[in-house]
Amino acid sequence: MREARVSSKWVIVLTLATVVAAFIGSTGYAEYRAAQTHALTTEIAINESPSIEYLAAARAELRDLQRLLNTHVLLASDGRAPSTEPLRQVRERLRSNLEAYFALPALPHERELWRGIEKELADVDVLADQIVARTAAGRFDEARRALVDVLPRAIDEEADAIIAAIRLNAERVRQVAEQIEGARRRRMWWVFGLDGVSVMLAIALAVLALRTIARQEDLQRHRSEELEGFARRVAHDLLNPIAAVELSLGTAAGSPDGARRASALARASRSVDRARRLIDDLLAFARAGSPPATASATAVTEVVEGVMEELRAPALERSIALRAELPAVPVAVRCATGVLTSLLSNLVRNAIKHMGDRPRLEVEVRVSRERDRVRFEVEDSGPGLPPGLGSRVFDPYVRGAGTATPGLGLGLATVRLLVEGHDGRLGVRSKPGEGSLFWFELPGAPLPPGSPAAPPPTDARSGGPTQRA
Repeated sequence: MREARVSSKWVIVLTLATVVAAFIGSTGYAEYRAAQTHALTTEIAINESPSIEYLAAARAELRDLQRLLNTHVLLASDGRAPSTEPLRQVRERLRSNLEAYFALPALPHERELWRGIEKELADVDVLADQIVARTAAGRFDEARRALVDVLPRAIDEEADAIIAAIRLNAERVRQVAEQIEGARRRRMWWVFGLDGVSVMLAIALAVLALRTIARQEDLQRHRSEELEGFARRVAHDLLNPIAAVELSLGTAAGSPDGARRASALARASRSVDRARRLIDDLLAFARAGSPPATASATAVTEVVEGVMEELRAPALERSIALRAELPAVPVAVRCATGVLTSLLSNLVRNAIKHMGDRPRLEVEVRVSRERDRVRFEVEDSGPGLPPGLGSRVFDPYVRGAGTATPGLGLGLATVRLLVEGHDGRLGVRSKPGEGSLFWFELPGAPLPPGSPAAPPPTDARSGGPTQRA
């Protein structure tokens, strides 16, 4: 009997030792894999994400340089003495952003892209110096020919080189996300194997450990996916204001009417400002991972007017009436200008994109003050959401079954991320065949100093004011 008790004791001891060994081995392996995952996410945070930020900023400065050169020649040919200081500053910012990007660790084959960016930038610098020199010498025809015939191609080639570098970094983010997922799967199988050795005595502890690990893995994977989606979203959101800049510059370059040319250049300048604010505010929010300071406030009217101006052209191309209804008293919300621009632009652009072939083509933006919040509604006369989709439309990569319109399914996910990150609420009401109404609410804020009174909104088809109380 005593020998049996001793034997049982050793069985218990060995079993407990096995449980402890399995627990230590499981935990050690999990920590090893977690360290690898942390290293991968750190790579994204200190290399790919800053690379995309600097490259996007450089591309915006490149377009700003083209705009300033046009303005410089225009002013000089009109007999006015333009200052070269804005040109010097934008070239310094462009070079500074690219130098900051070059200072980051290089990905495989990225140095070849660096050389391409440097080469194309050198061509742009030479052309810019020639245009300024010809303008200073009074050779305006030669300067204008360089602006129209040579500079756009050089700008486009440099922009293409920058986009290639952005795509390389975005692809690396995707690869890292796949590596993190592969590490997660291998770790799960290994942990399950070790936990099986401990049998019933380790079940409770093993389940608790696995649940904790799974939550950590889900959080890490979710953050990696958000970084990947954000990298793509930055490039996507920039296309709209950049397209508006290009259209305005084309109008200015081809118009002999001075007033029309000045109006087109003003629109281009506003679009560049919106693009820069969009980059700064969205990237700052993504890095912070928390709501902005309560002091941040944006006047609603200015943002709505800017979004309507940017999206007027794509709406007119599809014969869509784009209208806005603002409150009689100007209001402001507690968020950055770029954030509110991204929210409204995503919703209105989504409505235009999915309008389809409908008998009535209308998109209306409505803004109203409700106690301490400001409510925004974007209603369209499109086909509505597919049955059963509902609020899932705000999830990343979710698109309606049978949707033929190209896209990544990240626009509405970005809307939810920004709204919830700014203590807001959002939702959607839709019936198949009867259109959709997307809405969100943000905390109200006092109007920022110097905000102008709200002007009447415009109709994208008729251009007439439609302000309502």
